[in-house]
Amino acid sequence: MKAYRYNGDLVWNNYDFSQFESSGRDLPGFTTDYCPDAIPVRVTLGLDNKLYMLAEGAGGNPIWRADPKDLKKTLASQGKWAGGDAFNSTDGANSGHMAFVMKYEQTGEILNQQNWVSKYPKPTNPGLLVANSFRANDFSVSEDGVMSMVGGAASYLPDRDTVAQNINGQPVGVYSPYDAFYLEIGSDMRTRIRSLPFKKTGSGVLSSVASK
Repeated sequence: MKAYRYNGDLVWNNYDFSQFESSGRDLPGFTTDYCPDAIPVRVTLGLDNKLYMLAEGAGGNPIWRADPKDLKKTLASQGKWAGGDAFNSTDGANSGHMAFVMKYEQTGEILNQQNWVSKYPKPTNPGLLVANSFRANDFSVSEDGVMSMVGGAASYLPDRDTVAQNINGQPVGVYSPYDAFYLEIGSDMRTRIRSLPFKKTGSGVLSSVASK
């Protein structure tokens, strides 16, 4: 992730790590292995004048959890992970694809990071929810920092079957993967304002969203 002036001069540079550094092989004393694929999806300037990047991790511990300039520093240890509930926990995710969003100043300084997963009951212990893929295709940010995100979820969204959900007066259909979703998050990147599956029958994804 790099920023350039119009004349081609480099202004700042984030996440410029080699695969050997991110796996810990070139950093003495570094014990964390950021081995999952880390896939940038989209960068946008929010209407709140903050810079955001939507990304994926093919597993729960990609480099998006680290300081973009220093792999030895986690964002959680710096108070820059937004936290949340079970749908922000990648425990047990294995290699499922998770959505990550990072928020920056326009100088490249990171301010906050969040991640989202879908969940399903573990077959051998239905009371335990296991993380599964949650793939975001697009997002936008309003003037007050509220984030809107769309994509497809391989398992259940928050409140999927516990809260009555309707679109234009029509109840959403029963769950089946993939659930097309619309997710709305507060400026703290933690508070869920709305979690809505767009489903009548069959599977699907949503591809684009805008804020004003």
